[in-house]
Amino acid sequence: MKEIVRCSWAESDALLRAYHDEEWGVPEHDSRALWEKLMLDGFQAGLSWLIVLRKRDAFRKAFHNFDPEKVARMKEADVKRLLENPGIIRSRAKIEATIGGACAYLKMRDDGVDFAQFVWGMAGGKPIRNTTGKVPVKTPLSEEMSKALKDLRERMDAGDYEDPTVATGTGELDRTASPPVNTSLTADQLIHLNEELLRVPDGFNVHRKLRRPLGKRTDALAEGGIDYGQAEALAFSSLLTEGVHIRLTGQDTERGTFSHRHLVLHDENTGLKYTPMQHIPEATAPFELYNSPLSEIACLGFEYGYSAATPSALVLWEAQFGDFANAAQVIIDSFIVSGEAKWGQTSRLTMLLPHGYEGSGPEHSSARIERFLALGAEGNIRIANPTTAAQYFHLLRRQALIRKARPLIVFTPKGLLRLDRAASTMADLTDGEFRHILDDPKAEDRRDKVERLVLCTGKIYYDMDSTECRAAAENVAIARVEMLYPFAKTRLEEVIAGYPNLKEIAWVQEEPRNMGAWKVMSRRFPQVLPEGIDLTYIGRPGRASPGEGYAAAHALEQERIALTALTPGV
Repeated sequence: MKEIVRCSWAESDALLRAYHDEEWGVPEHDSRALWEKLMLDGFQAGLSWLIVLRKRDAFRKAFHNFDPEKVARMKEADVKRLLENPGIIRSRAKIEATIGGACAYLKMRDDGVDFAQFVWGMAGGKPIRNTTGKVPVKTPLSEEMSKALKDLRERMDAGDYEDPTVATGTGELDRTASPPVNTSLTADQLIHLNEELLRVPDGFNVHRKLRRPLGKRTDALAEGGIDYGQAEALAFSSLLTEGVHIRLTGQDTERGTFSHRHLVLHDENTGLKYTPMQHIPEATAPFELYNSPLSEIACLGFEYGYSAATPSALVLWEAQFGDFANAAQVIIDSFIVSGEAKWGQTSRLTMLLPHGYEGSGPEHSSARIERFLALGAEGNIRIANPTTAAQYFHLLRRQALIRKARPLIVFTPKGLLRLDRAASTMADLTDGEFRHILDDPKAEDRRDKVERLVLCTGKIYYDMDSTECRAAAENVAIARVEMLYPFAKTRLEEVIAGYPNLKEIAWVQEEPRNMGAWKVMSRRFPQVLPEGIDLTYIGRPGRASPGEGYAAAHALEQERIALTALTPGV
């Protein structure tokens, strides 16, 4: 790699100043600002990559040993993905910048072309200060890449460059199902990724309070007990090795509101930070992680724009508590859920909204499931409420790899983050997939006895499952709806058909009757109800406030709901 930086620091700095002053308006010698600008560009400009490489020594200090070879691998993967699927980038400018810039860079790297000559060539002959005294020579593209670029230009000129997952040609949105996605990993992959996520530089002292919980993650792979935080880290790291750019922002996101994530580690002696996720050797895409301020409409609006500009990236925004999304309702209504219908604009933006009734009061309980379900139509969004760590793992990987890019709303847990019964095993990650409906694992041997099928979503399942009368309720089965929208009609019909003597289906929720999923589910269930089967509701009555303000009152309500669900006829 030394051939690409043969000009002196003074020569390269002169070129950098020209771009700082004339193009970007970034303060001179401000490496952090320059880095953020490059990230905003989605790493599409070949010149950007070259400048990052030229400034690698400065970036090493700020970003923990910046690796030029790793950058080269990322760029090669970027070009490969674009050639295989040109639909991931919409604009002509970005296509040409990606293929033209990246391939010129790769050609330069192979041929050892002078740094200043390359900058001049990438600028298309623009009069940049060339301080080397050499005659500028434009860097040629390889024959293969030139042909690919020409082909894409012809397709765009012919009007053939459309996102096939948006419109059907009939004026209707495409609501067909996406092809299946393989989200499982091998045991060797999981073990290796887990080791890399626990690796820190020599002399780095992880805070003493984190040593034990992080150390237990190795045992969890072998013995079971993979929690949500570990499952999420494995999902993210695996996607990075598959070339998926990940950007995670939110309120206390580095640590996790409930102290479960810990993606950024702190040296307890020096205060220095280290993010293992950004140093996985096999990663071929960048990982961004930022704590955002409590200005939801601004932050979510920015992330929506970022995700729309980089549709192949997995962009996630996390609220500190789910109901904080209230302050960004304009972005949700006017852009996220309706952008496809209005402009054909899709994205993979993923919102992580902590949800669950745990006695914390009305302001920290509900992420307002009812609002998002009411906005779901024409296959515009995905809404999920995963109740195991493995389900969350497969959901994240599915969202990043599925062919159709759609926004995803995830109602993430709070108390379940460390609940043993919600943890998973390695087999769940190596052999499983995301399941839209989870049938009752305790009803396999008594299907003929079941007369009431309880359907629910989220944490309330564990409240019912832990009730003392659960074992005695042989005529009751509990199934979980993990994907709330799109409505899993076929899978739900399969679950219902597994109970031949069913008399009643009860929808159980911890939210008030006028909130939660009931209002939408009550209209959809008649499509799947067999003749003669009754549909009933069990939960809190209609209320103006989402939850009780007293922990004791909350506990009584949760107990009443669970007991009512498990005792038919009472």
